[in-house]
Parts: sequence; C-alpha cells; structure tokens
Amino acid sequence: MIAINSSTVKFCKECLGSHGIHVGSAIVFPLDQTTIAVKKFKTETAIKEGCEEIDYVVNDREVKEGNGSYITEEMKEVLSACRSGNVTCKVIF
Repeated sequence: MIAINSSTVKFCKECLGSHGIHVGSAIVFPLDQTTIAVKKFKTETAIKEGCEEIDYVVNDREVKEGNGSYITEEMKEVLSACRSGNVTCKVIF
C-alpha cells in the first residue's frame, strides 16, 4: 500500500490499480487546519476516487483544549464516511 496526499488519489489509483497496490490517503496531513465538514468532504472525495484507507489527523487544538465533544463529532463524521465507503480508517494524533 502507498499513502499519499488526497489530491493525487485518482491519478495514483489509475496508475497502480492494475498492479494490486492499494492506495491510502492522509487527510489534512501533517497539520489539521480544517473544519469537520471539510475533513469529511476530503474523506468522501478520496474514497470516491478509489482510496482504500483513510488516515486523518485529529484536530490537535481541540485535543489540547480538552474539547472531547468536538473530537467525538469529528471521529463520528470521518468514520461514517469511511464505513459508507467500506474503507479502513485510522486516526493520527
């Protein structure tokens, strides 16, 4: 498997798909600087373009501030998109 930026999923999938190499994407890596809605959109787009695994960066600012409800909502939204697309989801803290 290769892990790439989400903007190149479609290209890599087209190039590598016939070789049996799985394509994974890191969403908002290395820094989380987006809203939950943007993160979910990037996840859904990567999956539609052929991504088979999502690794997303948790919002570290919200973790540092102890905002557990934000982190829970973020995880629910990204995980929901991954489950709908039947792909593996990993969280990067």
